[in-house]
Amino acid sequence: MSDNFRLVGMRLPKNGGFYQGQFSKFFETIITTFYKSVNYMEFGKQDQRGGFSICFYEDDVSIKQVHFESKDHLLGFVVGFNCHSSGAIL
Repeated sequence: MSDNFRLVGMRLPKNGGFYQGQFSKFFETIITTFYKSVNYMEFGKQDQRGGFSICFYEDDVSIKQVHFESKDHLLGFVVGFNCHSSGAIL
């Protein structure tokens, strides 16, 4: 696992290596494009809402959260974002 993102309470499908690469690419794209001050991200289950989320952290303080209803929605968002940011035609 990379130092720039963490998986929290979320199991990846059998092709987990693919998704870890997607998470790493997502982190790098977000850092270079939008949030230059983000140190790391957490992908995973969230306690209060019961859904899944992506949390952006700056110096161990959460600065932004994006919520999803399911793990499939979260994984689809990350892969779709990476495809779009690399210029792929969806």
